[in-house]
Amino acid sequence: MAKTRNVAMLFAAGWESTERLRRGVIDYVRRKTRWTITAMPETFGPSVRSLAGWTGDGVLANVRRKSEAHAAHKLGIPVVALSGALEEGLLPRVLTDNEAIGRLGAEHLLDCGFRRLAFYGRRGAYDISLRRRGFVDCCARAGAACQTFQAPSLFGQWAGWSHAGQKLDAFLAGLKPPLGIMACDDLRARRVLDSCRRVGYRVPDDVAILGVDNNELICEFCDPPVSSVARADRQMGYDSAALLDRLMAGKRPPKGDILLPPTGVVRRRSTDVLAIEDPQVAAAVAFIREHIARPFGVESVMPHVSVSRRWLEQRFKATVGCTIYQYICRTRVERAKDLLAAPGRKRLLKDIARSCGFGSAKRFRLVFERLTGQSPARYRRDRQSREAL
Repeated sequence: MAKTRNVAMLFAAGWESTERLRRGVIDYVRRKTRWTITAMPETFGPSVRSLAGWTGDGVLANVRRKSEAHAAHKLGIPVVALSGALEEGLLPRVLTDNEAIGRLGAEHLLDCGFRRLAFYGRRGAYDISLRRRGFVDCCARAGAACQTFQAPSLFGQWAGWSHAGQKLDAFLAGLKPPLGIMACDDLRARRVLDSCRRVGYRVPDDVAILGVDNNELICEFCDPPVSSVARADRQMGYDSAALLDRLMAGKRPPKGDILLPPTGVVRRRSTDVLAIEDPQVAAAVAFIREHIARPFGVESVMPHVSVSRRWLEQRFKATVGCTIYQYICRTRVERAKDLLAAPGRKRLLKDIARSCGFGSAKRFRLVFERLTGQSPARYRRDRQSREAL
């Protein structure tokens, strides 16, 4: 039988993303190898230095400081890092692709129609600077205006917490709505939401907010719930365990970091909006989105605007980029995607079709396949497979 190896997992306790990493590691161990796991579940910030003199075989660690990386080298055993806080790859690393996270966030807000965007980041962390770079570069390519706001980390700084949002308030107050803003993580997305209330901005009508990490405890308990870019945390745990297993077997480390792209944007009400400055088109869009669960056509939209159908069709296509009918179909399909991906007991496709305003399950399937290239059932299976990683 293969030797049972003793592996230390040094991850901060209490974070939802950390638990997903742990599950990924466990997935690998159950399928591929035999490990005994040493962990410190009650430690918020476990240190590699605490392993000095430990007689284990390998370490998975969230290494965020050079001193920790140097301590890892002194252990004399393989160590795989899972943090991109350091620019230098001092250890073999499996990381999320942070530039891709920034690009995906910008693309989502641009798809919502925003031409004025902002990024709220944190100083001192290289991974956050990459998210900012991806966001800013995407805005520049799209010709959209972009502002950035950098704040220091507040971890461990208890004094002055109640006043920490004043600079953010001033930054937001100086920007013109409608505005789409991406925060570097979900905690800061919640702070943006609080700041919008103080400044007097409505979310998402005036300001749409997007976070990163998809921490459901944070995102779902905000009012409104906050959209977030989801990372491949479970896959990152699995791949980091696979890399450590190879290193413990005497294989050479890869020449660079192993990067995993984000899994997508989990859309919630904080970005459930289309930024439109034309009042007639905005009124048409508002009617469509508010009544999308009911069956209706273009003719039902017209009583809610004060212009002719020909004029509205022309302005709608120029502003939104598609016809009114196409927008109705797209909005129904987007709602269907949310329902298909919802956790818990599977809903029947005919019930989802009815909840999205389709006249029949057959019509639902035809429109969904035309716009996505796959059937509703296949889309649900694919989403469940990705989320299981």
